[in-house]
Amino acid sequence: MKKLLTRLFIAMLILTFTPTMNTQAKAKIKLNKTKISLQRGKTYTLKVKGTKKKVKWSSNKKTIATVTRKGKVTAQKPGTAVITAKIGKKKYKCKVKVWKKTTKKPTKTNTEPNPIGTRVNPADPRTGITLDTTGGTVYFKLTETLKGQEAENRLLQMNQSLEEIKQGEYEHTGTTLVLFVYDVQAVNGFAAYPLNGLDIINSYTLYDGTCSKNIKNIESFYLSEGYEAMIPTNLNLYTGASSKMYEALWVPDEMTSFSNQLYTRKLTPYWVRYQF
Repeated sequence: MKKLLTRLFIAMLILTFTPTMNTQAKAKIKLNKTKISLQRGKTYTLKVKGTKKKVKWSSNKKTIATVTRKGKVTAQKPGTAVITAKIGKKKYKCKVKVWKKTTKKPTKTNTEPNPIGTRVNPADPRTGITLDTTGGTVYFKLTETLKGQEAENRLLQMNQSLEEIKQGEYEHTGTTLVLFVYDVQAVNGFAAYPLNGLDIINSYTLYDGTCSKNIKNIESFYLSEGYEAMIPTNLNLYTGASSKMYEALWVPDEMTSFSNQLYTRKLTPYWVRYQF
């Protein structure tokens, strides 16, 4: 009787723990990854853990990711796919995200050995110049250059005194009168302090045409008759304002060009060359 009871007790223990053990065994079957991210063209091999049974692999979007019979996943194109491992009636899934590697474009650098505005490659004011200076952003364009008799005729049309012109010729022997006409605008940055015409051209700080030697023998002819505010020394423009500007200079007869040195906001020299 005692032996019978012992056997019954053992049988009950086996019946009690067998379902739990089976459940635990089934719970151990799983994929080594449930989510992966692959660059297009790359591969990854999924593995099923906890069983040696035959696995049937499949992909719901083969155009995005494919899978072999051994679980090797290949990323085809950007997107999301689901890889399924089927074991009997059970399915185990892994989400695959495929991404495309973006090639970082190289930063475009100025490979020009002598960019415009350098001493060896001065800017041409006739093309229009926009410059970010310490005071603000300025735009100016040399619209006309009149020399000799043409300059005198224009000044007379502007009601300038013929007597003063002739007096200037007498006082500046060996020179020719050259008139420069500009369009000027204070683009921005000149709210508190105005743009002054001397920031564009100053007869006392000119250089020769090669930007190498300072010139000290050029003087201005000062305009009157309503044009006083349009000469460099008097021109003052606040942000958004624009105006004509006139600079008449007594230039040595043999001179056909000179240069002017401006400065950017970073205090880098910016050279401008005038040809006449």
